[in-house]
Amino acid sequence: FSIFGKYTPLVEPLSIDEAFLDVTGSRLPGVPANVDEEGYGAGVAIARALRERVEKETGGLTCSIGIASNTYLAKIASDLQKPRGLVVIPPGEGAAFLAPLPVKRLWGVGPKTAELLRGVKLFKVGDLGRLGEKELQRVVGNEVGSHLYRLSLGLDDRPVETDWEAQSISQETTFRTFIRPGDWDRVERVLFE
Repeated sequence: FSIFGKYTPLVEPLSIDEAFLDVTGSRLPGVPANVDEEGYGAGVAIARALRERVEKETGGLTCSIGIASNTYLAKIASDLQKPRGLVVIPPGEGAAFLAPLPVKRLWGVGPKTAELLRGVKLFKVGDLGRLGEKELQRVVGNEVGSHLYRLSLGLDDRPVETDWEAQSISQETTFRTFIRPGDWDRVERVLFE
């Protein structure tokens, strides 16, 4: 995260090892205007430099990067080529990029919703966009239908959130030996620690 902050102040942590970075206003030193030496936008040049720096300064930690016009598309892109992938979704091509992907790639589509969609022959993200918002609402309800329809088109206008408050704290403990059922004293000791 300290490396991310060297490229943009707009960093939204998602987990201990994942974040959204808005580099719209960022420029890489030595990169003229908005393109690098190969004609790619500054976002690609920044991504390459960031990935190399992370690997160098962490002793080999890799990162996968998705570049897109919104956080939703960037997240999907970053998940597609792990490890060390760099996937670019050009502006305006979100729907075409998403169309061949399975519906379970959409945020909000868990096992039950995926099963419901399969039941009406909706298997790919593009199927949802072609079906249309009103018909999709009939299948999964108004709110979910609108949400999935917009996502199927690659539309998501949420900005990168730099100020957020933790909603929960998580920690896990792995025991070297199994705990006997009913050994509440041992469980309580660990919980209080």
